[in-house]
Amino acid sequence: MDTSVEIQVGVSNVPTTAAPAGGGVDQPEAWVIPLVVGVHQYGMLVFSPDAAAAFDPDRRDLAHAMAQDIALALERARLAEELEQARVQGETERLRNALLSSVSHDLRSPLASMIGAADTLAMYETQLPGDERQELLQTILHEGRRLDRYIQNLSRTCSTWPSSDTVRSNCTATGSMRPKW
Repeated sequence: MDTSVEIQVGVSNVPTTAAPAGGGVDQPEAWVIPLVVGVHQYGMLVFSPDAAAAFDPDRRDLAHAMAQDIALALERARLAEELEQARVQGETERLRNALLSSVSHDLRSPLASMIGAADTLAMYETQLPGDERQELLQTILHEGRRLDRYIQNLSRTCSTWPSSDTVRSNCTATGSMRPKW
């Protein structure tokens, strides 16, 4: 007794109950069993027995049990995929926050030095000796260049950062973004 099974996954308009299909002179009767778990329809199983074989109730029950097992396996695969997507999204968000925190800190440090030196020069310019004024100007220049290097490094990093929600395996955020000078 030869029975062939056809599995169709991702078929739209899946029937909700097993129903005979086919029949007629050239084609024996076939049973279509949907692969459904809850509200998710994954496709259908089509059992096509040879012309001499007819589905008895035990075979029909077995076919339903097989369909349910296959549907549950597909449901587990879907849930595993959703879990993986949520994990990747969480990891992406964590890396984004770590990078933002690091960049924010590394940009603020030279900026704070520049503002402090410029503020001191503006408030006490005439009262400061020439060598102290020169030292403050050098601080502003040095920190401005440092800030420029940070921004250039950040621009290079952003230009190689993957677009959309994908994450490159070689991109990791560290506690600090150190310029390479």
